[in-house]
Amino acid sequence: MEDGIAVAYLLRGKDTNWQDCCNRFLYSYQQYAAGCDHELHIIIKGFECPEDELRARQIIAPLECHVSSVADDAFDIGAYREWSKGIKNTVICLMNTGSEILADHWLQKLHGNFLDPSVGMVGATGSFESLGSRLKGFPAYPNPHIRTNAFLLAREQYLEASEGRSFKTKEDAFRFESGNTSLTQFVKRAGLEARVVGRNGRAYREKTWPVSNTFRQGRQHNLLVGDRQTRGYASSPWHRKKYLASAAWGSTLRNSSLYRWG
Repeated sequence: MEDGIAVAYLLRGKDTNWQDCCNRFLYSYQQYAAGCDHELHIIIKGFECPEDELRARQIIAPLECHVSSVADDAFDIGAYREWSKGIKNTVICLMNTGSEILADHWLQKLHGNFLDPSVGMVGATGSFESLGSRLKGFPAYPNPHIRTNAFLLAREQYLEASEGRSFKTKEDAFRFESGNTSLTQFVKRAGLEARVVGRNGRAYREKTWPVSNTFRQGRQHNLLVGDRQTRGYASSPWHRKKYLASAAWGSTLRNSSLYRWG
């Protein structure tokens, strides 16, 4: 499988609810068929208590997977990079601690759309949000970018895009996700597209992300892989949903049926 797909789930022990997150991911992974061959890797980091790490390994043990540990000094982005250096798979799919698979054939849907020669990266969610009003080094709105959870691309491309970069602060991680030198911008500068893939298996180009029924849109019923942010949106009151949707999509949701929060 070294020339195939490696799926990495990052489990961070410093997250107070790491055990709930781990159980949620493992349940979803076992419940929904991936739809294509792959290797599952669990990346462990940030377990300061040996007993907690032992517990984590016991929870993971029933799965056929590779388990590795990395330092907790470079956020999720740096952990993925460190792990990627130690494998030989050509394609990687990266998921964070809060990830939750929501549909059968989730990996097949991601990878099948990635095989389009015009595509350099796919993800379960994208956003137009810009942090440019608060931080330097970010494009103005609209700022289309694939969110760095449940995204798939070539391993060498990920390593090249992250080469030489420091991820010592949260701002560094934000820049890699949505800044002027983001992973999405790296892919686009190579002449390739970044697309969002929905639960329906369709790949959405940038201009249709706001109507893909995935991230912060209506009931998010087309969401393929969820996370803390999508669950937070789903559980929010309507006024909070309206705020979150506006941050992600701005004026593009006005006059849209997706701008309904019931």
